[in-house]
Amino acid sequence: MNAALGVASLVVGALCAVYSIAAILFGTARPHRISWCAWTIVACLGSAATFSAGAGWGSLAAARTAVTAAIIFGLSLVPRYGKPDAERRSDVVLGLIALAATIAWKVVGLPVAFAAAVAVGADVLIGLPTIREAWRQPQHESAFAWILGLVAALLGVLAIEHVTFSSAAYLVGLSAVNVCIIIALFVSRRRNLSPLPEPAVDHPAP
Repeated sequence: MNAALGVASLVVGALCAVYSIAAILFGTARPHRISWCAWTIVACLGSAATFSAGAGWGSLAAARTAVTAAIIFGLSLVPRYGKPDAERRSDVVLGLIALAATIAWKVVGLPVAFAAAVAVGADVLIGLPTIREAWRQPQHESAFAWILGLVAALLGVLAIEHVTFSSAAYLVGLSAVNVCIIIALFVSRRRNLSPLPEPAVDHPAP
């Protein structure tokens, strides 16, 4: 069962990656550069922590996420594909936090559980700029790609062979971020599609 769920997670994740990359290449989605740079770093930390904690087949989802994030980050560096006018100073700070967490994990030798907690915290912080941009510029995000990513992450959680905080934390946190982005996209798009209220008409007093 774990093997089947792990393979299913990998297949859905691959579809998510192909769809996301196609959406970027065709101009229907534009990735936030700093978010995807930091996500690549955190995904490496999260997948390593997940694997070290004995997630087994469940670690495939985390590893796939790291590879996909690296490819999307590479595309975001191309001016025609990256999201315009999206970066803020706070985004740079969040990216530096993710980098510092990764360096600390590799150099200081943080325990696996602590590394998993750092990965989750950094993933949530890094997701904030993309959640903001999903709300501000929903036309530059692909809701279907995020839904596929959510399904892949949840299948990865179900595929974990030895469920512990360390093995499940990153994928659960990743799922939560995807849910927030999906909600922001749908609510923002529905808000933008809502008809404007009819202007009030002043009637002359009798």
